Amino acid sequence: MSQQRGTLTTRPIESGDEARWRSLWAGYNAFYEREIAEKVTKTTFARFLDPDDVVQAAVAVSAEGHVLGFTTSMPHRSTSSIEDVVYLQDLFVDPSIRNGGAGRALIEHVYAEARRVKSPKVYWHNQIHNHRAQLLYVKVGKRSDRAMYTWDPDYKLLGWLGISEDVFFASSLRSFSPQHTLTALPIRDDVSELKAASENLCKTEPSTTGDSQRRNGSSNENEEP
Repeated sequence: MSQQRGTLTTRPIESGDEARWRSLWAGYNAFYEREIAEKVTKTTFARFLDPDDVVQAAVAVSAEGHVLGFTTSMPHRSTSSIEDVVYLQDLFVDPSIRNGGAGRALIEHVYAEARRVKSPKVYWHNQIHNHRAQLLYVKVGKRSDRAMYTWDPDYKLLGWLGISEDVFFASSLRSFSPQHTLTALPIRDDVSELKAASENLCKTEPSTTGDSQRRNGSSNENEEP
């Protein structure tokens, strides 16, 4: 469903938007210093056009017909409501035209779609150091009091190396961020030994992507509109 906001229009992405979306997508990935395989990019765009897929994408278009940015969202089940909640995963606006309202228009497009299906909530993640993006986000939503934890198979969890199930996850409070890697350590009765282990954890090799995001002030998965 298309929506008008001033001179901007937001609408579901179309097949003819692929070239421009790929250009924005490349900028989005470059910002996060990550590489996405072509087969993933191709599959992602195909999902946008599949009416039976849960992934939804929208674009912001200028009065002249130029695509200025995009957003990706998806509904999913929740144990706290009968209706699906909506996760806004990606948000990116061409850096050359920021502060023109495209980011807000895209967020409100997702809100409108959520209302249409009677979803009780839309949520997204933001890198905690991205204060610039938060200037917009506090106007269109409220900050949650919850931290986000992530895991992937490449994390070196010591607890998977035959250590007892009695493990706990330790991280540095001094440098905590949603991207901070958690490492499993065995529970010890010796507090001094535990403290030393925790301090060593703080000195472990940092995530290159996480460091670059902190330097650039980027969000977790949502680029500043």
